[in-house]
Parts: sequence; structure tokens; C-alpha cells
Amino acid sequence: MIHLIRSEVIKFRSVRSTVVLLAVAGALPDGRELCNIPGGGYRFSLTIVLGTLASVLMAFRGAWRWWRRGERAQATWIALGVTVGWVTAASILLELGENHRFRSVVEPLTLVTVCWLLGRGVRRIWARTRGGAPAGVPSGLTPT
Repeated sequence: MIHLIRSEVIKFRSVRSTVVLLAVAGALPDGRELCNIPGGGYRFSLTIVLGTLASVLMAFRGAWRWWRRGERAQATWIALGVTVGWVTAASILLELGENHRFRSVVEPLTLVTVCWLLGRGVRRIWARTRGGAPAGVPSGLTPT
């Protein structure tokens, strides 16, 4: 029974890694493996990399909008971006072998950012092509 559950978890991780995280095997230009993991075991996620950058950029955008327009609602993006940026910078610069522990706290925030931006993009495209928000979307969720 345990082997059956384990095989299902392995399948789920494989699908999640490929579809959601857009995981890519990592190797240095000279052919050496990253982190000295034999067989290309290290894989980095394009979704997480782009989501991290987006989180930090949204924090800067939020700070700008709060400063220029007085939009205090932007504090959420500032807190999220500063948290993601700080943990990312600290884990890269201080490299104590604890990156996975640090990232386990930050990756959900990064994925929330990616999902929010994708949702916002879909709503904008929908509004341009259909002349309004899709049915069932509350008016407070439409982009400003």
C-alpha cells in the first residue's frame, strides 16, 4: 500500500514540476552539474524565478502608487515583495545550505503572485475582446 501511494506522489510531483513550475534541468556551461548533484538532479523552476521577479517588481509598483497616489491598499504588495525579495537575497548571499527551508515559506507567496497576475491578464484580455468582465466576476476584482 505504501509503495502504491509513493508511486502516485511521484507521478503528482512529476506533473506539478513539469506543468506548474516549468522545471528545467540545470547544468553549468562547462557541463558540470549545479550543486554537485549527479545526473542532473537539480532542477530550477521558471515559474518561481519569474514569480520572484514579479513579486519584487509589484512591491516597487505598490510603493510608488502608495507614495504618489496615497493608495494604502498597495501595502499588501509591498509586504509580499519585500518578504520574497529579502528571503531570496538572504538565501543566495548567505548560502547556509538552508535554501529549501527558506523557499518553502516563500514559494506559496510567489505562486500567489503568479496566479494573481495571470488572472488579471485573463480579465484584461476578456474585457478587450468581449467588452466587459466575464460573468460571475465581482466588480471589485476588475483591474483598475
